[in-house]
Amino acid sequence: MAMVNKSIFFGFMGILGFVSMVTFGGYVYADNNVHKLHTLKPSNKDTDHDGLTDKEERKLGTDPRSADTDHDGLSDGLEVKTLKTDPKDVDSDNDDLNDGDEVVKGTDPLDSDTDDDNLTDGKELKLGLNPLDSDTDDDGIQDGDEDSDHDGINNSDDNNDDNNNDDNDDDNQQ
Repeated sequence: MAMVNKSIFFGFMGILGFVSMVTFGGYVYADNNVHKLHTLKPSNKDTDHDGLTDKEERKLGTDPRSADTDHDGLSDGLEVKTLKTDPKDVDSDNDDLNDGDEVVKGTDPLDSDTDDDNLTDGKELKLGLNPLDSDTDDDGIQDGDEDSDHDGINNSDDNNDDNNNDDNDDDNQQ
């Protein structure tokens, strides 16, 4: 039940007199009339319903009118309170996968190389490898030490992110 504040004040209604006033839920009830009470917004207001109060959002520098300030598919509240990712950075670990995609794929949005094979999660996906398995093809060689595009350069050192041998890439294949 909301707190009721009852007070007596002087009012002028043609004559000076006592009037009873009750405030309840942001409205003033006086003499059988209802009047909207204009008050400051409470400090626990969450305008965008993302789990962070507007006050917390101002302190963090996120947008209290947008549930997902960085547009990565994760609410600001989830990023701050649960995942510990940066709600102002679409890719908290800088692995070329946005935080929301990492959560969906099961990779760690705070670890650029979830499976520790010396390839970022984003690069593994571009190469058609599994960022959750350090040896995608189960040949005993970690994905970062293999040469997926057969250009003589290990995946971890190769700047060519495609996994084909056509004439438009730099794999020196004809």
